[in-house]
Amino acid sequence: MSYSVWRVWVFKVILLSMLLALVSIILIPMIFSDINIIDLKVKKVVNDSKNNEIYLTNLKYNDADGEISVEASRAYTNTNKIGVQNLENAKITKIRSDEILTSNHIKIESKKNQYIAKGNVKYVNKDITINSDKAIYNKKSGNLKAQGNLKIVIKNKNDG
Repeated sequence: MSYSVWRVWVFKVILLSMLLALVSIILIPMIFSDINIIDLKVKKVVNDSKNNEIYLTNLKYNDADGEISVEASRAYTNTNKIGVQNLENAKITKIRSDEILTSNHIKIESKKNQYIAKGNVKYVNKDITINSDKAIYNKKSGNLKAQGNLKIVIKNKNDG
């Protein structure tokens, strides 16, 4: 490889790295505009302008209030619908109460203060385990509405 070709290649790599850093700084706050996040880990950030989507892969974060921890293989939002985040293969843990919600797809509707989970939904807390096809969890009230192929297991208080 000649010196000039090598220089152009290095310049492209540096430019691409700078662009990715800039995209991360701009896009991540757009996706999670209503969530105060700390300790964010992401493998990749992609701007899919063809589908008006921005997505992150292998996402893991804690909210700044110390209330929830989120893990997902993919998180995305439609750039026309800021304030709604979609998570695939997701797990949301409510840290202080040991509540866990897992599902193939979880939609976070920040303005409505709710999570809508679809596909292999599992909700677990210290007293109960609920499996269903779909569930809506209200963050403020703590209420869960589950439907479709319901299986509810109430834990025996004597089991510890």
